[in-house]
Amino acid sequence: MPELPEVETMKRGLEKKVRGRTFLDVWTDTPKLIHYPASFAEFRLAIKGRKIDEICRRGKVLLFYLSPPAILLVHPKMTGHFLYSCGKEQVEKRKSALAEEYIHFLFWLDNGSLLAWSDLRKFSRLELWPVEKSSTIPLLQKIGPDPLTADFSLEKFQLLLSKSRRPIKLTLLDQSLVSGIGNIYASEILGAARIHPERKAFTLFPEERERIYQAMREILQEAVEQQGTSIADFRDIENEKGHYTSQLKVYRREGKPCLRCHSLIERIKLGGRSTYYCPHCQPKP
Repeated sequence: MPELPEVETMKRGLEKKVRGRTFLDVWTDTPKLIHYPASFAEFRLAIKGRKIDEICRRGKVLLFYLSPPAILLVHPKMTGHFLYSCGKEQVEKRKSALAEEYIHFLFWLDNGSLLAWSDLRKFSRLELWPVEKSSTIPLLQKIGPDPLTADFSLEKFQLLLSKSRRPIKLTLLDQSLVSGIGNIYASEILGAARIHPERKAFTLFPEERERIYQAMREILQEAVEQQGTSIADFRDIENEKGHYTSQLKVYRREGKPCLRCHSLIERIKLGGRSTYYCPHCQPKP
């Protein structure tokens, strides 16, 4: 699943390539991915002729601010990501690769380029809202603070954890508390902080919470700089894999030696998700 680093990678790539461009037309073979307005026909009519003024990220959600004023929201969910093509040869190649690259949306832009939306699992969602309804968009109502912003302090993080009686792994995955962290980076953060994923968040000592906070900031920032993690099908908009995959210390390393102590990495199920940890470095509570 694209998490904060992967969505931020998409956002930065899109800012460079499509900011200032205007949507000329759009095609889809999967209209069910449109969750607002009610039909693809309405979506198509509303987006044609609108210019991309700005692209932002809220947690795992991309926001395109358009003019005339509107907001296009794109949530990748499990496997969604953008692909960009410019130049007649590249555009034709992208159009011909619909099945191979799991492309379900094509956006034609005013400079002759093509922006494609790929989604293997087809769980993603696209929404186009009038700006005057921005405060009521359900998708944005329960997104918590971004862990990489300057105002997300250690004190705020400590307070959030002190109120949670759930395991720390599930607390980190709660998008209403801290946005953008998913299964990959939650495992990596707790591995770096040497905290067992089943520890109840409120039982953590201040120094342990600080270790998690520091690991969270450092790992997410490094993953952003490395263009994210490509475990399965994630690619940046140029169809390149993320480079952070080689930096993973515990995620999907079950049965392999811990890079710190050489104990074998173990896997458990927590909240229905696979969780990876080192039993020696992250002792069970």
